[in-house]
Amino acid sequence: MSSKQCPPGEIVIDGVRYTKESAPKGDKVLLVLDKGFIFVGHVRDNSTTGRVEVSDCVNVRRWEAQGFGGLTRGAKTSKAILDDAEDFSCPASVEIFRVPLADDWLNS
Repeated sequence: MSSKQCPPGEIVIDGVRYTKESAPKGDKVLLVLDKGFIFVGHVRDNSTTGRVEVSDCVNVRRWEAQGFGGLTRGAKTSKAILDDAEDFSCPASVEIFRVPLADDWLNS
């Protein structure tokens, strides 16, 4: 193991330097919740209430092409079926994970 320090976002393994890719440029995320619910919208963590607040969102009912990675790259190319959804909040404990999305996710 080398004692050399790497800049943040980089790692060296067996002499090969790996650099972290930057996250997509957008302000919406794909939010995966318990029981298989998937939403895309603006997400805010409310530390006072312990809840995740979701606004300006859609529910991903299903997608027909590509795997989950394809869904994160675009709704159109993954043939996603989207349903409009009302703003909501849920306990932070039901969040499995979230993925940042590009601004053009809906039309990609």
